[in-house]
Amino acid sequence: MTWGSPVIRWGKADGVIAGFADEVEARRPARARAALEEARGTWEEPAAGALALRLALEAAAQALTEVLRVAESRARRVD
Repeated sequence: MTWGSPVIRWGKADGVIAGFADEVEARRPARARAALEEARGTWEEPAAGALALRLALEAAAQALTEVLRVAESRARRVD
């Protein structure tokens, strides 16, 4: 399963679009932390069923995908 594609920015590095993209990128680590905490909580719950584990894993994988996308995008900007 995939969750979108990389965002390609153009224009001024300090422009409106770049500022918006930076704000969106800044929220992704917090969402990833929340997904990780939820996944850990589900994993540690002995009564958690297969569906709960699957949903927690899917949310964690999506958050990791988003954080990696941000890291890769920033690495391209540095190059």
